[in-house]
Amino acid sequence: MVKIILALVIGLYIPLIDSVDFIIKLIYRKKNTKEGNSMLPTSVKKENARNKNGANASGLNSYKVIISVYNISKTFENFVKNIKPFGYQNILIIDDASSDNTAALLKERGIPFITNEHNLQKPASILNGLKKLPERIYTVIVMDPDSAILNLNPKEHNKKISDFDEVLNNFQNSSFDACAVRILVEGNSILERLQNFEYKISMGLAKKSMEELTVISGAFAFFKRGFLESVLSKHSQSVYGEDYETSLRILTSGGHIYYDGRLSVLTKQRKTLKDLTQQRMGWDFSLIKIDTLMAGQLRFLPRKFYSIYQYIIYNIFISVIFHPLRMLSIVLLAVSFLNFFDNLAGLNLIPDYYFTNPALFLYFYVFCMLIMYLLLISVERRRRNKYYYILPLFPFYSLYMGLVPKTLGFLNFITIKIFGVKVVEDGYKYA
Repeated sequence: MVKIILALVIGLYIPLIDSVDFIIKLIYRKKNTKEGNSMLPTSVKKENARNKNGANASGLNSYKVIISVYNISKTFENFVKNIKPFGYQNILIIDDASSDNTAALLKERGIPFITNEHNLQKPASILNGLKKLPERIYTVIVMDPDSAILNLNPKEHNKKISDFDEVLNNFQNSSFDACAVRILVEGNSILERLQNFEYKISMGLAKKSMEELTVISGAFAFFKRGFLESVLSKHSQSVYGEDYETSLRILTSGGHIYYDGRLSVLTKQRKTLKDLTQQRMGWDFSLIKIDTLMAGQLRFLPRKFYSIYQYIIYNIFISVIFHPLRMLSIVLLAVSFLNFFDNLAGLNLIPDYYFTNPALFLYFYVFCMLIMYLLLISVERRRRNKYYYILPLFPFYSLYMGLVPKTLGFLNFITIKIFGVKVVEDGYKYA
């Protein structure tokens, strides 16, 4: 009996942890966003987003959209299309010492830009841009060159002002130091739809549950200029998880970050499994790198249950320290899955045992599908049918993402610390 229970606990470790995480996030999302019979699009209630000027302050203060670019000549026309709606007077491009003709193209189009003497990488490049801004600029928006706002034209949505202006106005008239927005990926392939569903969960559940403890995305975020400049001056300047590090530095410095889902920003999706694996390897490398770097600062996080749960219990213990248990669970599930076909073919290559029982994978799969369906109905109220056909694939997707990129990302961190080299290239420049 003990061995059966042990096999079930290890085999079902991932959905057990995910179900607890789902319940916690669901409770906090309801607490943060429930207003009457409706759900707010933000992670904080309206009264919490107001400052002494009130929520109805009208008119936008001066702002700048800051974008650090490097060798974008091949995608330049699409880049111009994405930034044009802001108006060039509200934009500052930092050419991070491009080796192609990016600077010449920017000059030709009359787009305001400065050029770094050396390639600084994004955090230091943005800090350099902030120092060049006039003092009257109080609000900055940091945006990646491959990002695009989806709803800038108010006429398309029968609104007087665009979602961008509305969100910006609310942020400028709030007491918050940064604001995260809804990040989306698009695409019709199975891999792209799996990523889309993953982002949907992250934005619709995780971000909304975090109240004023949200993590900003590097793709697009609003900042109070002075706070961002102060935080980036203490930044490691590494591109690995630069958005996660910026968020932690804001939160541990007494700052507050909220999420506003009214503004949708499209970011570059990964079209191949190789590219996606490399991206997630970089993300997981970043997690352990930044948590190690800022271990001494985490004690300055707000003394709230959710900050302790998300940034210490989940990000450090569950995601990093207990990762070997996740690996063991996935190995057992893989053997259980293969043993089903082994028994079906009558090969008997895999011995039948508590830990290899084909029923173990079946229990895992049914448990995961239940969680996935509950996640779907909690984040998507209208167009659920477009996700139904990928739900059966999501347990396999999550197993792969939890094993291969995560393990390789953590392994890269260990080998860089010991030998100064990565085991597998992830496409990021280590600094």
